[in-house]
Amino acid sequence: MVITDADFGGGPFIQRCNPAFCAMTGYTEEELIGQSPRILQGPDTDRRVIDQLTRQIRAGEFFEGSTVNYRKDGVSYVVQVETSHRCAMPTARSWPYISIQQDITARFAAERERSLLAEALNAATDPVIVMDKDFVIVFANNAFGDEVGRPVKDLLWAVSVPV
Repeated sequence: MVITDADFGGGPFIQRCNPAFCAMTGYTEEELIGQSPRILQGPDTDRRVIDQLTRQIRAGEFFEGSTVNYRKDGVSYVVQVETSHRCAMPTARSWPYISIQQDITARFAAERERSLLAEALNAATDPVIVMDKDFVIVFANNAFGDEVGRPVKDLLWAVSVPV
């Protein structure tokens, strides 16, 4: 979690952050306080995502998205960002924004790997089907759909009869 002020002149600037945010970024709290979250951006950070975040925050709207950020040591990571519109803090002179950020690098890599595997299995000419322990179809390739004469989307999550 990170809390920033509403100064869009040169900021926003980080006012507070929790230990999980520090661990994710590799910076200490002391290094982050007073800095702009821009210090986490780099060459693979999606400018469109940052621009959308800025537009929505300035409009007082909730934002959710993901992009690439960079740790203090320069290692990139995929971050999921959820930033609320203004939140009240009795001691703040301006209305700060609260952002919950999560490192989703492993999930992103697993989803990409799953997608590539599905593409490869769909390119196969042999029928392939994957069922869970309850014999529910969780994957079928196009060759299997052709074999049984039904679209694959109609087969997924269909309950199968145990053999």
